[in-house]
Amino acid sequence: MDKFGGIAEFVATVEAGSFAQAAQRLGMTPSGVGKAVSRLETRLGTQLLRRSTRRQLVTESGAECYQKFRHFLQDLNAMEAVSEPEKPMQGTLRLHLPPALAREFVMPALPNFYNKYPGITLQITVRNDSIDLIEEDVDLTVRFGSVNGANIISRPVGAMQYIVACSPAYALTSGMPMEPEELLRHNCLRFYSRQIGRPRKWIFTQNGRRRELTVAGNLILNNTDALIEAAIGGIGIVQVPLYAAQSALQDGRLISLLEPFRAAQMEVNAIYSVTQRASLKINAFVEFLRDALTPCPSAPRPHEDQTAPPGPEPRQSMSSFMLASE
Repeated sequence: MDKFGGIAEFVATVEAGSFAQAAQRLGMTPSGVGKAVSRLETRLGTQLLRRSTRRQLVTESGAECYQKFRHFLQDLNAMEAVSEPEKPMQGTLRLHLPPALAREFVMPALPNFYNKYPGITLQITVRNDSIDLIEEDVDLTVRFGSVNGANIISRPVGAMQYIVACSPAYALTSGMPMEPEELLRHNCLRFYSRQIGRPRKWIFTQNGRRRELTVAGNLILNNTDALIEAAIGGIGIVQVPLYAAQSALQDGRLISLLEPFRAAQMEVNAIYSVTQRASLKINAFVEFLRDALTPCPSAPRPHEDQTAPPGPEPRQSMSSFMLASE
């Protein structure tokens, strides 16, 4: 008798919420997952799940077993990884990346990853949204800001500077704010966060402290690239990640504003399920991301012969879980 049979299926069902989702994750049929869990329940002499037509709910004993089984699988994966340290990594790694991050950092560095890990196939979804790892069948995603959750692991891979910018045409017709408060008199183009259900506040460092400012304007978008294009067109002022606006700043389509009040850097995190804790492929890609995101670019000055006063030392800034990827 297989003493461990049904454990992986049970853990996957708890995390995915249904036999169907667990089956997709494990490469099995829903009936196969259900039968494996039923055999496990028979062996343990207790009901782990309450079945319904669409979802499977965890019983009290099932919740207790889930925690123990989850740690058991993590330890088992770790032991398997140690037992074959020299075996070349193979298989598919499913990733979800923000478009601008993928374009500016990951894609240019990708040959370095394949030179080191030729046996790994990367299946990358490039999209501007937050996702559920289980529902989307994704191994790793990248998000900005801090991330919390009982069943996920968050590992910092870099930090991104946010800048405030506008087009030369807008600055000519509407003027350039010299302090954050002056933004209240300008047309500010805002990023809509699906998670918090409203446009994000703008963040600055003023008198050594982090400050949030609620700005207003006539355009709200959920895509950073679209915000930058709107700013280039002269519609208003934006606060966006520096890496996304770098080329527009370098060729003069945008000019940087309020540099002495530049906000603290926002942490970039690789996010994956706790069940992937010992995955060598995950660890390899996390290290690759750290290399690809270092160093981060610095904002070019509006004029080469003019240097703005230095801003306060940046500090790490953490935002809420499920912050929409940019």
